[in-house]
Amino acid sequence: TVDRLSGHVEQQQERAVQRAGESDLYQVFTHIVPVKEQHNPVRLKVYYPRKRAGAEGSAQHRIALLLEMDRLGSVRADIAMVSRLLSIRFFVQDQTIRDVFDQQLPAMDEALSRAFDQVDIATFVSKEKIAQFESEDLLGPSVGRVDVKV
Repeated sequence: TVDRLSGHVEQQQERAVQRAGESDLYQVFTHIVPVKEQHNPVRLKVYYPRKRAGAEGSAQHRIALLLEMDRLGSVRADIAMVSRLLSIRFFVQDQTIRDVFDQQLPAMDEALSRAFDQVDIATFVSKEKIAQFESEDLLGPSVGRVDVKV
């Protein structure tokens, strides 16, 4: 699955057309990864920061992931990284699920702090943020938007 996803990313990168204006901060590639024995596929968005002169190393790399979990319901994870600083935001549907996530935050923080200088993980209850996953990148002008189907 990882090889297939990696190939998918490479194919989209090769076919992407950079027609967007200089004001665009990211190129966004959306991937749908089918999972055996699961009705809804995993949805993944990869945000590639635009390269700017003199801004090497300061660009924020981001991904957004939407999972449909059997017991937890819809879970969104927004992950951002700048240099060796990692930020993870989980969005869940209710307080009970948030409590489950919050119990695991120290273990996640400990495991990730070995690879990063700073780790910031938080969980929020937000059905709106989960619902916006599909449409939030479509807001605003469509200048430079290219829909690549692979």
